[in-house]
Amino acid sequence: MIELQNQHRYVQCNPPPLQATDPTAKPRGIGQESKNQALSCCRPPQRDGSVLILVIVVLVLLAMMGAAYISVSRMDRIASTQQIKNIDRVIEATVAQLKEVLDKDLLDNSGNFFNAASGDEPYDYPWTNPVLDQSIPPQSQQNAWPVVLLLEDIEDFAVGGYLDDAWLASSAPSFDQSDAFWPHITNLNGIFLDLPRRGGGALEPEEYLLNHSSELNSDTNQHIANLDDLDHHEHDHSEHGFQTLGADADGDGIRDSRWTWAPLPRIG
Repeated sequence: MIELQNQHRYVQCNPPPLQATDPTAKPRGIGQESKNQALSCCRPPQRDGSVLILVIVVLVLLAMMGAAYISVSRMDRIASTQQIKNIDRVIEATVAQLKEVLDKDLLDNSGNFFNAASGDEPYDYPWTNPVLDQSIPPQSQQNAWPVVLLLEDIEDFAVGGYLDDAWLASSAPSFDQSDAFWPHITNLNGIFLDLPRRGGGALEPEEYLLNHSSELNSDTNQHIANLDDLDHHEHDHSEHGFQTLGADADGDGIRDSRWTWAPLPRIG
């Protein structure tokens, strides 16, 4: 009987008894074979299943990574869909505003065509009527356009809206001066914006009330060089993080318009 100790575990082995042999016979390795059998039966029990546990852990990690990837992809898809819906909402609101502007240009409140007494004219020409009677309060004038400066939450009045076509833009620039300029650009709501530049220091747009007090506050005689330039204000827009003043509405490479608020319902 052979007794072994391994990690506080005792194993008893009973090797097979040796058989009597002829003393005249040659040895055939029976002693070595019996020794191997004794050692094999006296080995401690082996720990099975370690590889299986490792495989299970790896599969769990892969499943978690796959679930995280699917979750992130779903969130990106939802965000992209929401952004497309927001853009579609802006387009629909702008088209509706243009329809309303065209209706007002053709008809008065009673549905009559070209009624000069109610502010209609028998022709269309891109211009904004800047004439104001200083003796009359703005809210009492036909040519005062009530607007709201959203960033400051202030109600004010822009010029135009009476016997003019502020919504129209000139179809070609003028070269009557040293620098080419647009005689008139589209004005839909009496406010122009400067937009922050990505990565710049500006955090919100800058509003300009269109009262024709300066070129920045006007929709008339807009120089193309100023629409292209970043340094067009009392401060350098490139330093303060603003985009160029103008925008290219028709995609021909020449800036011919300026930014304004989308005609969406105001919340709050």
